[in-house]
Amino acid sequence: MILTLQEDGVLRVYDTTAEAELDVEALDALETFRAIFDDAGVPHRIEWTVPNSSTRIPGLQVVTNGSYRLVPAAAPDPKALAALLESVEVIDPPARTLEVRRLGRRLRAERG
Repeated sequence: MILTLQEDGVLRVYDTTAEAELDVEALDALETFRAIFDDAGVPHRIEWTVPNSSTRIPGLQVVTNGSYRLVPAAAPDPKALAALLESVEVIDPPARTLEVRRLGRRLRAERG
């Protein structure tokens, strides 16, 4: 499970990183993703496989989507994930709310 806090304050839940990557296009990725974790508390980051590009034509700027993937960024940080889960109010999809709240309770119990 991949949990992403996005710019609108919503925690979006995906089954895989590939699912999250398909949901957020490359042009929006840097602005959209505020925090990305897997359910073990491993933080993730954007790794560009093809950077976004921008070209100026007289009177027009053309931007082109690059591509990226979400990759582990550091050692697991379950405390950070627990704190994130405690702070969010809206979870999307709503059907995953119970699962996310259970994960948050488990992480809180583990950190004592």
